[in-house]
Amino acid sequence: LIKFLHDHNTVIDGTFNLWIGGGASLVGAGGSTNQQKADAAYMRLIKRLYDGGVTLVAGTDNPSATTYHREIELYEQAGIPAPQVLQIATIGSARVMKEERDYGSVTAGKVADIIIVNGKPAQQVKDIEKVETVIRAGRVYKVQDLLNAVSGQK
Repeated sequence: LIKFLHDHNTVIDGTFNLWIGGGASLVGAGGSTNQQKADAAYMRLIKRLYDGGVTLVAGTDNPSATTYHREIELYEQAGIPAPQVLQIATIGSARVMKEERDYGSVTAGKVADIIIVNGKPAQQVKDIEKVETVIRAGRVYKVQDLLNAVSGQK
């Protein structure tokens, strides 16, 4: 199956953060009688897809995107090296959408939305959660200011 997916240029956005940990029952897809075993099988699948050269992208159906971090963390936990996980989440996704000319990496002339983190996500993807500053459409935002605005605090 993995060879078939690879040979047919299939792109997988597995939304694995939903299935790993029993979240499937939240969407009416039922749950596993042995969640640990099911989770381990999903983790092996992620790694086998990656090792088989199947294009993976990271995504979420969560409108607030709060599960996106978890999605890319799972890729690393499955055995994909952190630098490759970051590429999956950036230039890899841009390539899939045929938008790599304008998006996906920081290069002169490209559209660049940037996050500045207090950590080393290329060594440990989980550090991506430590966002301090967001640069979006040329405007600089401090995360604490954004959180305060959402919560109504000053």
